[in-house]
Amino acid sequence: MDRKASGRLIIKVVFTLVAMVGALFTLMAARAGMIELSPGKIFMGMFLLIVGGALLHVVQEFISSDNARPQEDAIAARPEGGN
Repeated sequence: MDRKASGRLIIKVVFTLVAMVGALFTLMAARAGMIELSPGKIFMGMFLLIVGGALLHVVQEFISSDNARPQEDAIAARPEGGN
């Protein structure tokens, strides 16, 4: 695993932990009666999670495709006979 991949993995793990703690606090507040969760808010939250995840995936694919181009150009420029 190279340095960039391990950095991305650490960022994803930290982001997931923060999101789970936030969800836990929200759930505890809802059970304590501090906030009211209506079905409309729940469906809107699910919609935002799905759309946000799709947008994140699109951005990640765009970034990874930009990083792949210089490697392809370097491979194409290498002479065929030598190592």
